[in-house]
Amino acid sequence: MREKFAAEQTLKYQIVDILFILFLFVSSLQFVQLSFLRISQIYTIAALMFFFVKKQKVGDTRFLFIHSCFLVWAFVVTLFADYEKIKVFEQAIKFGVLYPASYLLGVLFARFFVKQNHFPIGWKFVISFLLFQVLCQKLSLPIIFQEVSFQRDALHGTFRERNWLAFFFFLISSTVFLAGRRDGRNAVIFMGVTVVVTLLSGSKVMMLCSMFVVFFAAKINWTLKPIAVGVGMAATVYIFSSQLNQSALEARLENERGASLAAAIELILAEPVGHGFGYVEYYFSSEFPYSIQGLGEGTNAVFSTPLDLMIIAGPVGLLYWVLIFCGAREWRGLTILSIAAWSLLNPLHQADLTYFALAFLSEFSAFGQSRKPPSRLKPLSGINNSNVAEESGG
Repeated sequence: MREKFAAEQTLKYQIVDILFILFLFVSSLQFVQLSFLRISQIYTIAALMFFFVKKQKVGDTRFLFIHSCFLVWAFVVTLFADYEKIKVFEQAIKFGVLYPASYLLGVLFARFFVKQNHFPIGWKFVISFLLFQVLCQKLSLPIIFQEVSFQRDALHGTFRERNWLAFFFFLISSTVFLAGRRDGRNAVIFMGVTVVVTLLSGSKVMMLCSMFVVFFAAKINWTLKPIAVGVGMAATVYIFSSQLNQSALEARLENERGASLAAAIELILAEPVGHGFGYVEYYFSSEFPYSIQGLGEGTNAVFSTPLDLMIIAGPVGLLYWVLIFCGAREWRGLTILSIAAWSLLNPLHQADLTYFALAFLSEFSAFGQSRKPPSRLKPLSGINNSNVAEESGG
């Protein structure tokens, strides 16, 4: 009887492991869509239904309450604001269904792994998946890979942008680090992966956010942490020195993020209560007097999450960013602030992967602080490359 129960539990673990790894894979396939829904969004709903059928309790009512308050206000502003708007229905589906579903799925996956003291991927998986992304781009694999018009030389793989590839690898590598022993060896591996992804993708933010995680979460001598961060900052400046000179910075301020931020602030001051969903794309494609690189038709957000949320819902949008992205609703660890920092100059709020990451990293920030002995579950052959406890020498 005991052996049967153990076999059933092992099967349950393996099913969740497979669901999680499949989620990571489909989340990377950003070019594969059905109508305006990506395959990852459809998979998220299906995986969430699996947990509900298994009667797994979410228990995170605070997020649902905060998100609902933001959503109600944004809908009220959208309905009553006298502005032209684009793709309001799509925005309603995303904020009303897909984004909260992604958050809840992140909570369920993370709590399952924390409870079982088990995580299905390790550094071998991270490195193998990075090689897969390089291979996809080199071979220009059909369906899952497409050329992009911006930063063509940078690695973006099966993602729509290089920054989303960097954000994805920040999520999985920081989670592997948090689920391990967080010692010097794993910190070096974590930063090594970060450096490689940074060099391939050209994303500067990943390096800074990874240093943030190491500084606050690594279990190493505190005197070594400022030195490690200083070395990382110096390496970032050296790697991207050509992009940090005066002419390059002036070009970005005049034609890209600087112009976008100035226009966003003007919109906020013009309508403090918010413009509602769908206005940003209309405004920059139809009303704005000149073109800004990265904005216009097909782009539904400016380059800053807190500013774009304020354009949508005014001070309610800013409060939403503070409570959800900065983790102020429930202080689970300083590592969650890395996503808040990333969102300052990126529209992270317009992607379901962000909400999954917010929930997942929030739950994992407490992982390992009062750990049981490492899990003895055997990894799945061919899929589960390594157990985190084994990766970290446990």
